[in-house]
Amino acid sequence: MKLYYKYLLLFVAFQLGSNTGILSAQSIIPAVITGDFADPSIIRANNAYYAVGTSSEWAPHFPIYISSDLKSWKQTGYVFDKAPDWTMGSFWAPEYYFMNDTYYIYYTARRKSDKISCIGVASSKYPDRGFTDHGVIIEQGKEAIDGFIYNYNGQLYITYKAYGLDNRPIEILGRKLSADGLKAEGEPFSLLRDDTRIGLEGQSILKKDDYYYLFYSAGNCCGGGCSYNVRV
Repeated sequence: MKLYYKYLLLFVAFQLGSNTGILSAQSIIPAVITGDFADPSIIRANNAYYAVGTSSEWAPHFPIYISSDLKSWKQTGYVFDKAPDWTMGSFWAPEYYFMNDTYYIYYTARRKSDKISCIGVASSKYPDRGFTDHGVIIEQGKEAIDGFIYNYNGQLYITYKAYGLDNRPIEILGRKLSADGLKAEGEPFSLLRDDTRIGLEGQSILKKDDYYYLFYSAGNCCGGGCSYNVRV
């Protein structure tokens, strides 16, 4: 899993305060999407904002919301009305990406044949409907989750958490994608390694000036002993 929906609120608050560069107390607003809406990904399209989030074991899968101002949101659909044939549950961490006039959603789900979480991809010409599933794109050990897409000088890459359930260090891995975004290519490479297994996941990459920044979640989530925190 990635960050819970409260981080969507922080994102909105940051955007609302970004005109001045100062995040004031007045910029922080109440919950804009209530309930369990973990791992949100937001994209701007057609003069609106679309948000998609985790649905876990609930169906339909991966709810989609629309907003014109990042404050008022209305549910507009789902990525999947019916679960893809290869899946059996644990629908987590959907990630929007747009290219070639097509909307992609890279998502995590548990594979029916062996109960291992893998990363799949679906695509549509619309941000809120009509998604076609293309099946598994990433599998790694006993778990591969939290896909994030990055374009580096025209080459697509997917980053993801691996080995969370294996008897070895957890890693954030990267791997090349095909030009159409539907196939993994080459061998995976390591971006970050967790030798002590404190937990790391939910990564994203941001470039500013000459540096690339890897943000990720660390610690234990969730419940009474939660130690979840965001690092860079």
